[in-house]
Amino acid sequence: MKRKWIAWIAGAAVLIAILGVYLVFINPPGDVDVEGRWELTSGSEGCYTEVYFKRGVTPKSGGAATREEEGNFVQMSFGTYDKVGDNLVLSLTNPVKPPFDMKLDRNGQELGLDYKLDGKQLSCVYKLKE
Repeated sequence: MKRKWIAWIAGAAVLIAILGVYLVFINPPGDVDVEGRWELTSGSEGCYTEVYFKRGVTPKSGGAATREEEGNFVQMSFGTYDKVGDNLVLSLTNPVKPPFDMKLDRNGQELGLDYKLDGKQLSCVYKLKE
């Protein structure tokens, strides 16, 4: 009977340790979380109107979408992202665009993105859309 309780306690300790490691892996300390739907609040002409990031299997990559609006014209683009520190590489595949780097700066509910697109250097600030 004593051995049975010791086995249960040891098993629970192992499961708690695995859960702790998993939680740190999913959201590492100091990592910039970009997941969500972001709406443009200010920035250069040519900034995406909205950007969407959805975390994938790891916190370093996932799905992405952008939205551009110009008058009555709306262009949605879809693809993936990979994060390295506070830099993000966005690869849009529908329609196809060459991958480009984005410098991340998150402050609470605001996300700053600096990137070069179509030969223009853009600095954009987005607010998390609820």
